[in-house]
Amino acid sequence: MAWFVAISDHMRQRQAVDSLLALSFPAYAPTFLETIVRNGRKVEVSRFLFGHYLFIKMMIGWEATQFVRGLKRVLLSPKLQPLLMSDEVVDSIKSREVFGAIRVNTGLCVGQRVTPRVGHLQGIEGRFLHARAQRDVALFNILGEETPVEFAPGVLEVLDPIKVEPLKRRRSRRSGDRTRCEHAA
Repeated sequence: MAWFVAISDHMRQRQAVDSLLALSFPAYAPTFLETIVRNGRKVEVSRFLFGHYLFIKMMIGWEATQFVRGLKRVLLSPKLQPLLMSDEVVDSIKSREVFGAIRVNTGLCVGQRVTPRVGHLQGIEGRFLHARAQRDVALFNILGEETPVEFAPGVLEVLDPIKVEPLKRRRSRRSGDRTRCEHAA
């Protein structure tokens, strides 16, 4: 089977998915957890990964999905058929989920102590090295040698707490991040 893409109304993603499920159309709107600082505290906020876009399983009678409450439109080809995606694409997105959401690591610092949430190295301490496109790299002591290991985004969990301190204001008009990351000793 295949999936097609639909666009929901503003702030109606959850309502659209629930309405589709009530009509027996499997729908999937991937979410991610983002750690943000709100009022001086770190909190995790759930957001939709692709904004207004969601995936609907292709079934007979797909035309009925165009009139579901909360959906703005279905992406159609010039032949007025939905643009289809394979199951592998949606499965690869689902494979990145940890406990129902994709975790975005914003704030990992080089040298920070980390451990994977899942996998064979779960519970073993490593040091964060760097983030590549779609990969986080950490160093682990394997057989007495520091070995770089790649992980999907969101798999690494921080062992050290992060202190977020505002930088002192300068008189220059330089834009950029006003916080810096420091490791707890």
